[in-house]
Amino acid sequence: MSGHFFFMSSEKSTDERRRLARRARYWANRDRILSQRKPVNVAGQWPDKWGATLEYRIWRGMKTRCYNKKSNCAQHYYERGITVCDEWKNSFATFIKDMGLAPSRRSSIDRKDNNLGYAKENCRWGTTRSQARNRAGIKLTYELAEEIRRVYAGGDTTHRHLAARFGVCSANISLIVNRKRWDKA
Repeated sequence: MSGHFFFMSSEKSTDERRRLARRARYWANRDRILSQRKPVNVAGQWPDKWGATLEYRIWRGMKTRCYNKKSNCAQHYYERGITVCDEWKNSFATFIKDMGLAPSRRSSIDRKDNNLGYAKENCRWGTTRSQARNRAGIKLTYELAEEIRRVYAGGDTTHRHLAARFGVCSANISLIVNRKRWDKA
């Protein structure tokens, strides 16, 4: 077992002895097992390292959301008919050429118009904050948030009144007025 020894006492259960034996066999053969794995080569055009990048995971996730009807978010993509343009669907290289590298490791792909699919004209790199504002059910814009602040600063109104007027809950009004939400784009 090439330097790895495990002492098996009779006090250990059969399952425990099997687990330890499996672990010993794995470590003894680890280098051989790892050397037999085939590297990922994306679309035959990119170096093997791309398979583990943020951009590749985003590209793969984008295709999964749109074409896998068993996906957790199928109702938001597959069932609504959201698709990936043919150029991106068939080539990771084209996706990278059009989008470029993600500006930070916290970036994700964002569609400008949520009713359209993934294509060069409709996509950008976004942050969690920008995507939260770009959801399908969002009712406010930055301009409306500024109007809420102006009306509230003018006095003679309550959070509850503003919430009813703009169709959001009063907790959101409080966050907007205190500049904890919708501060800057």
